[in-house]
Amino acid sequence: MSETTPNLDALLDRLAAGELDAFEPDEIEALERHLNEHSGAAERMINVKPPAAGELAFDEPMPDESAWGAVWDGIDAGVKSARRSTIRRSRWSNLFRVSGALAACALAMVAWKITRPDASAGWSMELAGNVEIEDLEVFGDETGFVSYADDDSGAAFVWVMEDAEGA
Repeated sequence: MSETTPNLDALLDRLAAGELDAFEPDEIEALERHLNEHSGAAERMINVKPPAAGELAFDEPMPDESAWGAVWDGIDAGVKSARRSTIRRSRWSNLFRVSGALAACALAMVAWKITRPDASAGWSMELAGNVEIEDLEVFGDETGFVSYADDDSGAAFVWVMEDAEGA
């Protein structure tokens, strides 16, 4: 302990006696540090009970009924104005949110239309002639097979069917 540190035993005695208003800030700091660092000092304070409400010293007198009424009136007025502004603000907020969402969708559609490659450029679709499907892969409990038309048109019918239970 340094020379400026107060006598901790005297501080503990004053704390136990309930003389809380008489402590200086440096005494409170030294007392807290001592109680945190030494478990024996903290155990000494276990059985200390706080002073009764009538023994506490107040610097200010309690407000009277008219002062409390003015405080509650101020709180009520603040709550009402906050409620009105919240309703007004939420309406505008919802309008801006919906407008923003619509603008984002429109922008996405325009960007998609502009950047989308033209399917007809270089990608022509034609019927394939003289092609025979040799293998058809299906997944799960399904069976696939290919059937060709008998009229030499080259038309093929692809079937994928679920297996019958127990088959």
